Amino acid sequence: MKWLGGTLVFLAELAMYAGLFWWGYTSFSGYWGWLVGLSIPFFVSVLWSVTLSPKAPRPLPTPAKVTTRLVLLLAGAAAWWLSDVHLAAIATAASALVGTAIAARWPIDEPGRNPQQGISGNDAALPPT
Repeated sequence: MKWLGGTLVFLAELAMYAGLFWWGYTSFSGYWGWLVGLSIPFFVSVLWSVTLSPKAPRPLPTPAKVTTRLVLLLAGAAAWWLSDVHLAAIATAASALVGTAIAARWPIDEPGRNPQQGISGNDAALPPT
């Protein structure tokens, strides 16, 4: 189940970036469309990689991480909806909600859950002592 939740959240993340780009691109004309369309997903991806990704250098506490992740994913769904691409909005929202629920139940990046964490090289094949 871990992989299913992670996969759904990842697909919702990709759809969020696409939705944010498409909303910015279609809402503004000329160069502004390109500028807004590329800038919003860029800044969201920086925020995501610094605080929300599994290997984030400055991770948020778990409740704040789950809430922020869900708000951003649903903002991507809202961007699709505002761009009149309703099927993508529904798919993004459903993937975000179901994936977040599964990922909250079976976390992937919870510290201490990976017995191989910290082992490198050929030591990974050795049984724990």
